[in-house]
Amino acid sequence: LKYLVEFSQSKLGLPNSVFQSYEQLVVWMIDDQWANGWKQLIESLLAGTNIELEAFSSLQGVKQSIALANFDATAQKPHLAIVDLRLNSDDPVVEDYNSKDLSGFGVVEELLEAWQGLPIMIASASSKLWNLEKAIQKGASAYWRKSDESTYIDNEQIIFTTLDIYSQFIDKVVLTLSKVKYRNVYDLSNLLNAKCNVQGFKYAQLKVSINQFNFNLSSKVSWMLWHHADEQGTLDSLLLDTMAIFNEIEPLLWDEQTNKLTLFPEKEVTTVQKGKDSRIVNDTLSYLDENYRIGGIAFESSFNKVKQIRNKLNVIHGSETAQNVTHATIRDIELVLLIIWVLLVEVSNSPSS
Repeated sequence: LKYLVEFSQSKLGLPNSVFQSYEQLVVWMIDDQWANGWKQLIESLLAGTNIELEAFSSLQGVKQSIALANFDATAQKPHLAIVDLRLNSDDPVVEDYNSKDLSGFGVVEELLEAWQGLPIMIASASSKLWNLEKAIQKGASAYWRKSDESTYIDNEQIIFTTLDIYSQFIDKVVLTLSKVKYRNVYDLSNLLNAKCNVQGFKYAQLKVSINQFNFNLSSKVSWMLWHHADEQGTLDSLLLDTMAIFNEIEPLLWDEQTNKLTLFPEKEVTTVQKGKDSRIVNDTLSYLDENYRIGGIAFESSFNKVKQIRNKLNVIHGSETAQNVTHATIRDIELVLLIIWVLLVEVSNSPSS
């Protein structure tokens, strides 16, 4: 995958920000009380984890840093955000179900508008169930109560309660950080979404298919985190979602009347017979490899590998006991999305488009 990524970046314009490696993780903490010991406390809890903590006290500060990150490619972007819900003095202290959103939710919206797949953990003293509900609706990955009322007189019980609260913090951070490994998947999905949502994009069904995958990605990963669901099932399902996009790409890659490939009009498709595995995508990728002189593990061989995994998923076979059952990995999903992006770029640049 590394070679295909480097090729796509150098020859096809894949942004260098995708598949970018990092020496450490960057966490943004947005809390108007961060200077009153909260930042110091969280830094001590994260000690030894190779995580850099950057603090903000307002939505405006977050907006400025987002603008800087979008303007300057070298500026640090967060891998995770910890957001307090009460950032403004006019946030209601006593809430009811119909209260307006606390200001921290505005931060969540701004962050996810800038970086759709960003893991966000709400850290709030609010115990209102509707704020937990809103956190889920708005795309946060976890919710931690950063303080608790204590009516215990026994000092030992107070200590145990406090330790429990902050052990939950570590658990929620670990849970939220687990979403970081989907970063490239979100980046590629967003690139595809942007590519097909430009004005004049004429492949309506492909646009619908890519938009649907983008929605499925967010909803399935969010469900997995909030419900502590089986990650392997989520990965298998997402791989099937990515492979489904090829159903809408295939018609763009060949001329049904002449049986010729769109990108290589001098070449005929090997197999398009009903009931047989179509070779439209395979042949197109094979000729792309030949055209760009890509040897070794190239696009066509990589596509075959993922197709074999798709065909042996247990969700298709319905049994974990079968010897030939396989499972998808995040790398498989990244690879499929990269191939889709390459084909979409080539089709968009084709004179016949």
